[in-house]
Amino acid sequence: MNKEKILVVFVVSAVLLAYFFPYVIDFENSYVRIQDNLNSTYVTKYLVAATGNIFEMNPLKPVDNIMNGIPRGCLHSGFHLVIWLLAIFGPVAGYVINYIMVHMIGFFGMYYMLKNHVLKEESAFLINILVALSFSIIPVFSNFGLDVMGQPMLFNAFLNIRKSNGRITDYLAVIIYPLYTFLVLGGMAVLIGLGLSFIIDTIKNRKIHLAFFKALLLLTLMFAFVEYQLIYMYFIQDAIILNRQFYSPALPLNYKGVIGMTLDNMLFGHYHSALIPGFVIFPVAVIVSLFSFKNKEKIRGLLYGFAACLLISFMVKILHWK
Repeated sequence: MNKEKILVVFVVSAVLLAYFFPYVIDFENSYVRIQDNLNSTYVTKYLVAATGNIFEMNPLKPVDNIMNGIPRGCLHSGFHLVIWLLAIFGPVAGYVINYIMVHMIGFFGMYYMLKNHVLKEESAFLINILVALSFSIIPVFSNFGLDVMGQPMLFNAFLNIRKSNGRITDYLAVIIYPLYTFLVLGGMAVLIGLGLSFIIDTIKNRKIHLAFFKALLLLTLMFAFVEYQLIYMYFIQDAIILNRQFYSPALPLNYKGVIGMTLDNMLFGHYHSALIPGFVIFPVAVIVSLFSFKNKEKIRGLLYGFAACLLISFMVKILHWK
């Protein structure tokens, strides 16, 4: 490793240390989101561990600490690593360790995905590591594990498997992802995306990539194994009324409001993790387009990315149409 790379690694390491430092030194006085985090999802995960219900296999057994006895199957699976971290290290240390692990996995997962499948040239080292750093420090709900941060790791594994049938580390990544994420959040989107990719690839090449199919089957079975209580409660036990049946948008919108909030979401980001992306990403995309207007492939990629952002923003806000 030459001096330039050593300097880059040193700077990136310093940034990551500065990012984690407040949580390690003084967690109780650090900024930690309350809504949909400390006030609900984090508490329920901790209660699974604190009440001794990690190994409870009966999905109908009531957990008395919540809503006068919520069925165990309505809470998160005891196979989730987030719950184990809280059980072993306690609510504070467990939160911090999980937070660091999630973001570091995001960093290395993105770096190796870019290095192995996107920008493979040695000269792209700086770009790869800076993109990985930028990705790893975006605000996400770390108590949901690898829902977001683990996707590059998983995609890198599947791309390796598609390319050369993969190594044991790739299959370990496929096994770990369902243990450290949640099916109803990132898991379902990942399964659908990989499934569509497999179908398109099969049609295009007119043959089944057996190793890719086995990895996809392994991922599906792992999710079914981890989330067996959720699957039982949803598909078999019909005595539970889902809260979404009573869902009412807090901000009902007409079609003009949906369009306006879609554009607002693209410019300012979602309130859960607002990064004001439109004021950085889109100007950079315009500048890149000006310098690459003759490269149709790059322009097409930018247009696809813009269309994807627009579609996702629209899908988020269409829920409020009434």
